[in-house]
Amino acid sequence: MADDLLAVLTRFHREVVKPDLDEMMVRVDEKISDLRSDMLTHFDDIYLRFDRLETEFQSMRAAIGRLEERAARLEERMTSLEGRMTSLEDHMTSLESEIQELKERLSALEVRAEGVENRVGPSEETSTLRSELAGLRSQLTRIEQRVAKLELHN
Repeated sequence: MADDLLAVLTRFHREVVKPDLDEMMVRVDEKISDLRSDMLTHFDDIYLRFDRLETEFQSMRAAIGRLEERAARLEERMTSLEGRMTSLEDHMTSLESEIQELKERLSALEVRAEGVENRVGPSEETSTLRSELAGLRSQLTRIEQRVAKLELHN
């Protein structure tokens, strides 16, 4: 009887259970295959995105490098310009002090010339003073023209 029961169970298994299991395994394999295909497609899409992002990243890195180089060159130029501006400002200060000194000398000579003319009247000394005054006035005019030219360039 045990042998008969075993034979019946074996036959039941072979005819009923096994075909159902085989069919279930085929469906599971199909679902796994579909799932695997979907996953691989998604991975391919992700890798494509990564490739695009990598390309974009490299492009941005190169652009940033170019911008950094350009900024460094601009900084060098700005430093040079600042040096030139400082030099020009020093020169302008020097010229302004020269002008002030000449104005003071001119005023002192004019006072001196008036004093001499008032005491002595026209003489050789007053004509010397007058020529020195004329020389100072022309020198002052030249300096003022140079200053005006420098101011135009700033």
